[in-house]
Amino acid sequence: GGLLLIGAGVVATVALSGLVRTRSLRAARGWIFLIGFVFGPIFPTTIGMTLAHFAPSTWGTLFGVIATGGSIGAALIPVWIGRRSTTHTVQSSFGILRRAAFATTAAATILSLLR
Repeated sequence: GGLLLIGAGVVATVALSGLVRTRSLRAARGWIFLIGFVFGPIFPTTIGMTLAHFAPSTWGTLFGVIATGGSIGAALIPVWIGRRSTTHTVQSSFGILRRAAFATTAAATILSLLR
């Protein structure tokens, strides 16, 4: 699980960098497809890796905490990107999402090392 999450995070970070830098609509479509493809396994793998560190009696609470964190991120990051795009380009504003992907990759690496 850890290697999958780290790999997906690295690919997402690279793909978001490509999206931020591309000048081609065709390339942007490719980057967006790749980003969607690699973000798919991140949430369930994060759940599995996290729960493996705790007693089964706490799994419901932990799932709730992770789902809440994901929901908060899903609510706040698009707003942050939108606000930034009022003073910068929408394309450059995706750098915020790139930093989030990098942070997810760093957290996955730390969790993998703790195991």
